Amino acid sequence: ANTVSTLVGQLTRSGVVARERDAEDGRVTRLALTPSALEWLKAWRDERAATLLGAVDRLDAADRRALHAALGPLERLTAELHEAGADG
Repeated sequence: ANTVSTLVGQLTRSGVVARERDAEDGRVTRLALTPSALEWLKAWRDERAATLLGAVDRLDAADRRALHAALGPLERLTAELHEAGADG
């Protein structure tokens, strides 16, 4: 618990996380990403998407078709992994 508290304190001081006490139960503290952290996360996701799209665009047509054909199995694999993670 001390380590978590320390990490949350660091994230709060750095402006990544905002803390808010629960109005009904003062023992509960809710954490949320700050607006600046959300902006950073969106920019990071946009940059990663642009990088991926650029890489896909540089592939030849046969490789792009193979990737397209693999999307269904990859989605099912992701769902299976998510389900396995949720179970334990």
